[in-house]
Amino acid sequence: CRLTLVDCFSMASEESGPLPADWREATAPDGRIYYFNVNTRTTQWLRPAPQLSEEESPAPTPSPDEMQNDPSASQSKAKDLPAATPALPRANPKEYFKASPEVLAEVEAWEKRKLQYIDVVSPILKKRAMQFDQMYSAYLEELRGIVQKQGFDEKVQQKIVLEEYKRYEGLKQKLFGIRSAGIDVIAQEVTIRKDAIDMQNKITLIQSVVRRWLARRKYKKMQQSERIRDNCAREIVATERTYVKSLEIIINVFMMPLREYIKIGTPIVKEEDLPKIFSNTEILYGVQKELLASLEERMANWTRTSKIGDVFMRLAPFLKLYTQYISNYNVALTTLSTLRKNDHAVDEFWKDAKSHPDMSKRDFSDFQIQPVQRVPRYELLLRELLKHTAPTHPDYANLKAAMELIQSVASKINNSKRDAENFQKLLTVQGYFGDKCEGLVQPWRNFVKEGGVRWEPRVRSSGRSPPEECYLFLFTDLLIVSQRKTNILELTPGVKFSYSFIASVSLYKAHVDSLPDWDALKYAFGITTPGDVNYTFFAADAKERDGWVEIISGLVNTLGENRESLRVEPEPAPSGTIKESRSPRLSFMLGGPTSGSIIFSPSFANTTSAPVLAPSTSTNNMRSSLPARLSSIDLNTTAPPPPPP
Repeated sequence: CRLTLVDCFSMASEESGPLPADWREATAPDGRIYYFNVNTRTTQWLRPAPQLSEEESPAPTPSPDEMQNDPSASQSKAKDLPAATPALPRANPKEYFKASPEVLAEVEAWEKRKLQYIDVVSPILKKRAMQFDQMYSAYLEELRGIVQKQGFDEKVQQKIVLEEYKRYEGLKQKLFGIRSAGIDVIAQEVTIRKDAIDMQNKITLIQSVVRRWLARRKYKKMQQSERIRDNCAREIVATERTYVKSLEIIINVFMMPLREYIKIGTPIVKEEDLPKIFSNTEILYGVQKELLASLEERMANWTRTSKIGDVFMRLAPFLKLYTQYISNYNVALTTLSTLRKNDHAVDEFWKDAKSHPDMSKRDFSDFQIQPVQRVPRYELLLRELLKHTAPTHPDYANLKAAMELIQSVASKINNSKRDAENFQKLLTVQGYFGDKCEGLVQPWRNFVKEGGVRWEPRVRSSGRSPPEECYLFLFTDLLIVSQRKTNILELTPGVKFSYSFIASVSLYKAHVDSLPDWDALKYAFGITTPGDVNYTFFAADAKERDGWVEIISGLVNTLGENRESLRVEPEPAPSGTIKESRSPRLSFMLGGPTSGSIIFSPSFANTTSAPVLAPSTSTNNMRSSLPARLSSIDLNTTAPPPPPP
């Protein structure tokens, strides 16, 4: 019960001709050819018969019983047929890669060549297979006779003949089977070209999947950024609403009632103290109220493409109004603290105001600090909003420009605040010494450092007297030596110390360096000025000594460089003042105001009185070369202020 390859080729030759329209030819993994129907998704080894005309009657389909008894029909049910579904293309396949006409024509040409080759070699294989059958049949007959003569029983005879028959079938398949005559070589050529197209389709499909994944990820990220952007915009409006409410509380709970008391003739706070405490809060409130109205108008119709950057661009110039408030902030704190400490009515008013429903048991200082924090807050909020705004968004350019404007305003406010604090410090120090430090306040002069000191007023022949305490104030071009005393009674509220002037030392062309230790005094450094006046200091430790040396030497070096850049020769100092040195040394980078404690021992050469502040020369070119600081401060002078020495 078998279907030989010769019979297969015989059927192929008998049923030669074009395949039906719904049938396709394919090659199995082992090289055998099978056929599949694209409509019914079935496969079979036998070549389907061509379509018959209407006059011709179709061949009857064998029944299951006939297929079981018919070897050829049984062979068509072989279990090793490729699965129909995976091998079949879809009815309307999606083309990820469109092969060029040349590639498709080449594949089609090889398919035709393969079929032509099979049609040519099939008769030869069939003929040779029949000859091999005849030869092997004769061989089996001879073998059967030999086995019988040897006296083997029937069972052994059948077994020997069956084994030889199996060997015969294997040899015939190898010699004249489907893989004979090099058919598989041609089929391989076709497969290589089809696999190339299939691989390109797979690559294109993978690329398409990756692109879709990247697009989805980008879209999700864009959605997340848009959600964060919306939240940032809502946070800006919410914080602005809270801030405007805080300004309203300052005005309605504090300013307006205090003004009413002044109008009715029972003032709690003097009218001149109101600007010191509240500064320009009402002006800021007007600006912020307009900003809030604009922001709420935008948020009422907020969409993914809405803009608020232009609102902040219009606001940015008005943020300069915060300069006045921030510069006055320390004055406001000091004024209010002094009034509440010295006036019971003021203190009671502020305590009663804390119980106001709008205050929510918060202190006045919680509202007073908010204008100081508002401009940096705008910078942080806009930076976060800009971070989550796409460069293609219509609001991106406005937000970026608004961010730069607010940063510029914030920098100017910080500089003004620093200048105001420095100006206040100069006024305070000048107030300590009165006429002895008249002219201390100058646009170019900045406060650097202060620290308690001890000094030895004179040197005796019997030895050194115990050092006495005094206090140093260091500025960018000047060192003031003073004596500090504690105010036990504190006659002036808030003033714990009083100062008496001892000497002022010009740092221009001064020489500062570390000195060796002697006796019990260690960590020494000295300052030498023109005229051989030496000042010796003793710091608490080596670190503090090095800090003073670095700062003072850096100031000396900076003064010399500035003087050289102006190309102005110093005028001789008047008599009775400290002369200038000719040896600026070392280099320095100025940090900021610090404090420290040192031991000070001046040595005056044949002088009985302490030095006084040296007058300085004047030049009209200095103001143009210095930063524009304290430009809004009226110094009550008709002539330009003198330059540093």
